[in-house]
Amino acid sequence: MTDAPTPPPPALSRWWRLPLLTLLAVLAFLPWVPAAVRRVGARREAGDAGRLPAVEPRAG
Repeated sequence: MTDAPTPPPPALSRWWRLPLLTLLAVLAFLPWVPAAVRRVGARREAGDAGRLPAVEPRAG
């Protein structure tokens, strides 16, 4: 009886995932772009582009 032949080396490297995951990340963040643009535009119009919104203390 002979030993089973060794499987061939993989034809694709592991790097094929990088472009796919990048594309999926871009597609995931794409719906948030209009909201971010509106928010930045609203801050510029208000004149407080450099400030964070004030945090109000909790009533409790």
